[in-house]
Amino acid sequence: MNYKTTWDVHLEDFRNVMTLINNNKSFRKDHKQYVEYIDLAQKSSWSNDLHKITMKDIDEIVYPFLNRWGGCRLPRLPNVLIDVVTRADDYIKPLRSLSIEDADFLKLSGKSRHPLILIERAFRMISEAKAGMRTLGPTATSKLLHLILPNLFVMWDDSIREYWGCQGNAVGYSNFMLRMNLLVKSLLYEAKGDEKKITMELPLTIARLLDIYNLSQCP
Repeated sequence: MNYKTTWDVHLEDFRNVMTLINNNKSFRKDHKQYVEYIDLAQKSSWSNDLHKITMKDIDEIVYPFLNRWGGCRLPRLPNVLIDVVTRADDYIKPLRSLSIEDADFLKLSGKSRHPLILIERAFRMISEAKAGMRTLGPTATSKLLHLILPNLFVMWDDSIREYWGCQGNAVGYSNFMLRMNLLVKSLLYEAKGDEKKITMELPLTIARLLDIYNLSQCP
């Protein structure tokens, strides 16, 4: 298979997809539900401190969101999820000020605190959460991370991983995030820095728009 590269995606192609999606009634219904869950998460007590997440949050926000997007039928592991999410906060907290469009993943910094290293470690910790023999897995992990930081983390699934040639593990997700970051930089270059030419004033984060574009390109 010929994997996609960031340079294969042009601004006109991206905007055409956004136009088609925005005119789709089914998408608008899904979008409304998506926004409701994102708003609940962002207004919750744990939006800035994952140590405050509760069993009720897991049952009323996290599970419904993960089960709704991507068809993740998750094992019941609320206590395990609370444990790994609170421990992952050490890696997620330094990323809170970043967005996928503003982050500079190619900038050198202290190795242990480089954003891609933090992303890899947070992803690994959450994805390996176990209920018996089952783990949360790579797809649900990306969706949980997106729920926590919707401006930064881009969701993926099996088809998107294959499309971009990334492995379904922590290293693969870090690689995927770098590609998404470079893709946005490329689109912004074409748009002469005007983000509105990318978002088309849709009320969504660029991280979510990247997910929508990726899904539209995958069989």
